[in-house]
Amino acid sequence: KAQQLIEQCQICITRDLLPIVKEEPPLRSGSFANVLEEYAEARMFYTWLFGKEDTDGEQTDSSSSPAGVILLPEDFASVISLQPEEYLGGLCDLTGEVGRFAVKRGTVRDLDGVKLSL
Repeated sequence: KAQQLIEQCQICITRDLLPIVKEEPPLRSGSFANVLEEYAEARMFYTWLFGKEDTDGEQTDSSSSPAGVILLPEDFASVISLQPEEYLGGLCDLTGEVGRFAVKRGTVRDLDGVKLSL
């Protein structure tokens, strides 16, 4: 379900919001930049948990522990080109998600899950 929500967000950004921002570039800062940061955070956390998709659209890591993969700025470029501050905002927010994951794993005594988060 998370992947579907991320895809819906991506469609909304590219189809509905980006054309408006291309027409009026000053609108990129502010709320739209915040949307892109949240989108970046969601994609990065999903990828950190499940790994990158291979050429067949399948996740490369199917184990029960997090893949620990971090998306780079160029990993977004094929869909939505992020400004450096949008990528960094998403990356900074990702650390909070990873921290919450570590706490959740710690409550069930999953040492490996906690170690991967560190």
